[in-house]
Amino acid sequence: MPSGVFPPDAAHIKRRIRAVHQNIILVCGAVAKESLRKLVPGVPIVLMPHPASRSLSKETTKKIKKRLVRRHSFS
Repeated sequence: MPSGVFPPDAAHIKRRIRAVHQNIILVCGAVAKESLRKLVPGVPIVLMPHPASRSLSKETTKKIKKRLVRRHSFS
């Protein structure tokens, strides 16, 4: 893990997910994606670039929104 990346707080993540009762999780960044896949298997995840990423554009945000709307309409 790069030096500026901190390990996830697994206990906190699990508590929050149980409290919210989500149908889908919007995950920001690759480190978060891998952490959540291990901590909450079976919950649908939509990945987006980290907000600090240079790859996050209006077009990317629009595509992510469409994916969320599409998934939400089937749940």
